Parts: sequence; structure tokens; C-alpha cells
Amino acid sequence: FSGTESVNARFEEIYLPDSITSIGAAAFYWNPSLKTIRFPAHLEVIPSFALYQCSSLSQIIWPESMKEIGEYAFGKISGIQTLTIPEGVERIGTAAFSTCNRLVEIKLPESLVEIEESVFWSCEKLKQLHLPQDLEKVPSNLCYNCTALEEVQLPQKATTIGDGAFNGCKALCSIILPSTLQTIEEKAFYGCPLTELTLPATVTSIGDSAFTANCLTEVDLPDSLSYLGSNAFGSASLSFEEEERCKYLDNWLVSLSREGNSTYTVREGTVGIAKDVIGFKHYPDYPDHYVTTLNLPASLQHVYE
Repeated sequence: FSGTESVNARFEEIYLPDSITSIGAAAFYWNPSLKTIRFPAHLEVIPSFALYQCSSLSQIIWPESMKEIGEYAFGKISGIQTLTIPEGVERIGTAAFSTCNRLVEIKLPESLVEIEESVFWSCEKLKQLHLPQDLEKVPSNLCYNCTALEEVQLPQKATTIGDGAFNGCKALCSIILPSTLQTIEEKAFYGCPLTELTLPATVTSIGDSAFTANCLTEVDLPDSLSYLGSNAFGSASLSFEEEERCKYLDNWLVSLSREGNSTYTVREGTVGIAKDVIGFKHYPDYPDHYVTTLNLPASLQHVYE
């Protein structure tokens, strides 16, 4: 086969000779009979869509010099239950292992410095994930809808958890956030039934619905926080303080009651007003109820419409 054309024959085993140093994108795309593949020893890049939708693939003999796995390279494979990515790999592309619906365990190398978004999207049987400790960002939608995921070890140097990183991980009840963390993007832990949460003193930003639909009963916001998104901690279990039609989480104003008059007094000691509290697009039941007077305390530092 050529390095740029798809191989559509229904092979069960493919052993590539070591004389090959590169293969083309989608080289073995959609070969449902393929069970085993041996890559050549000197191959550095497994290209995009290389074995996408090879649903029966269960054994991979990795190249010794591999440095990169391309986007969707192993997407929609049902035969793999455990995987060990060898040391030396530095980058894994977007959705590289997405929808591998029988994948239970994967071991990632410490050499990994870059993971693109959605790598384990909807791997519904994945139970645990230990991320390399030198990663600085947990990418967006990394484990979106990994419904069996119970344990995650985050990188010790991570400063950002991307949007939707663990959205829909309904078995994830606990998480330890790294002490270096600064930004938690929107829906990062949406739908995770977290029972307790300690936010590091370094966190400055928490996005919209970041922890919505959880089981938290209390949370302390760090003094470093300068941005709180809309409905960031939406939960039936969480105890909010209410005073004069204003609802507070710690020392942040998180919502206003739209009933009654349109004058509000924010209590002294409040340091921030969360996003969309003053705006009205999230209050469709009260389209004509505008804030005419908003009395703000001297303690206030951060305001977002």
C-alpha cells in the first residue's frame, strides 16, 4: 500500500517492516477485522486517523522511537481494554482515543508534555487516569462523558483545567486539585458528584457551571479569586446565605431574587459579584424586572455583568 492511501482490505494482522519510517494519514482507517498491528521500530509519528474505527483492534506493538500520536488515531476502537503508552511519547493529538468504549485502564508516560482536547472523549468504561506530572494544562473535554471514571490524579504543575475536562463523569466523587492551579474553566467538573472540595489559594478564576450538579454541601472560596462564573456552584445540596433578597456563597454575591422591588443592598464584606448576577438573560421569568438601585459595599473588588 502507498503511504497516503487507505487500506480497505480486511486484514486481521499487520506487521510493518522496520524499513518504513512514515505512514500516511488514515492508512488503516475502518478495517473492522484488524486485531493486531506492529508498527516499525523507527516510526516517530502515528498519523491522524491511522487506525480510526478499527473496531476489533486489541493488540498494538508500539514503535521504539515514537514521539507523537495524531488526532483520532485510535478513535472508535472496541477491542482495547488496557493500554500502556511507552516512554518517549511527547504529544497526543485531539480525540486520539475517543469513544474507545471498552478501554478500562491507560498508562501515560511521564515524557508527555502536550495532550490535546477530547483525547478520552466518551470512553465510558475508563475507571482511572493518572496524568503526567509536568503537564501545565488539563485540556478541554479530556474525559467528557467518561461515566465510569472514579479516580483522577491531576498534574502537580497544572495551572489550568480546561472547559468540560471532566464533564459528565458521574462516578467521580473526589478530586485533589494541584497547589499550582489558577484557572478552572466552564463546566470543568459539571455533573461530577463531588462530596468535598478544597480550592487552592492560587485559584483566580472559576468558569460558568464549573461545579454544577455536584453533591457539595460547603465550599470556601480563596482570597485569590477574582472571577466567578455564572452558576459556578449550582447545587441543591450547597448551603447559600440569603440576606435581603441577595444570595451569597462565602463572600461573593451569586444571585438576586427577582421578586419584590428593584432596589438591592449588597452586604459589607462582599468582595465579588459573579457573572450574570446583574444581567437578565438568565431570568426569563422576570423579563421586566430591572435593577434600578444597587447599593455596593466598600469591600467590593470584582464585578461582572
